Amino acid sequence: MRGREFAKYTPMGFKTIITEWITKRTTRNQVIDGPFKGMVYPGKSVGSAYCPKLIGTYEKELFPVIAGWNDHQPEVILNVGGAEGYYAVGLARAYPQCKVIVWEAVHKGRQLISAMSRLNDVSAQIKIQGCCSRENLIEEVMEERGVKQVTNIMKMAKIKLRRKILKSN
Repeated sequence: MRGREFAKYTPMGFKTIITEWITKRTTRNQVIDGPFKGMVYPGKSVGSAYCPKLIGTYEKELFPVIAGWNDHQPEVILNVGGAEGYYAVGLARAYPQCKVIVWEAVHKGRQLISAMSRLNDVSAQIKIQGCCSRENLIEEVMEERGVKQVTNIMKMAKIKLRRKILKSN
C-alpha cells in the first residue's frame, strides 16, 4: 500500500473523507456563500481545498477585491493557474459581459474547468489554455488590446493586500 493510499485509512484521512462527504451532501456540490454563491461544482478540486470552496469561505481575503470590481467591471480577466476553475467560472458568472482567459498546466484541471463552465453555462465566456508562458500571455493581451481594462486577479489581490499591510504598520 502506497503512502497516499494509506493516508486515507488514518484517523486524519477518515476525518477528511467524512468532512468532504458531509459538505458535498449538505451543499449538493453548489457554492453556498461568498461572491460565487450558487456556482455548481463538478465534484472535485485540483491542488487546493475543496470544502472551503463549497462553503464559500475559500480565500475570503479576496472578497473585497472582487466586490470592488462591481463599480468598474472588467472586460477581460486573466487567470494564470486556474486549477479546476473556481475563479475562472466564478468570475464569469459574476461578470456575464466579461471574457475570462484561464491557463492551467495540468490536463485534469483543464478538463474540470471545461466541465464546471458547462455546468454553470459560461463556456462561451471562457477560453482555456494550457501552460502559461510569457509569450502566450503577451499574445493574449495583445489580441485583446482594444479592450479598455485587462485585470489579473492575482496582481489586484497583491496590491490590495500590500496596501492593507502598509496601513496596519
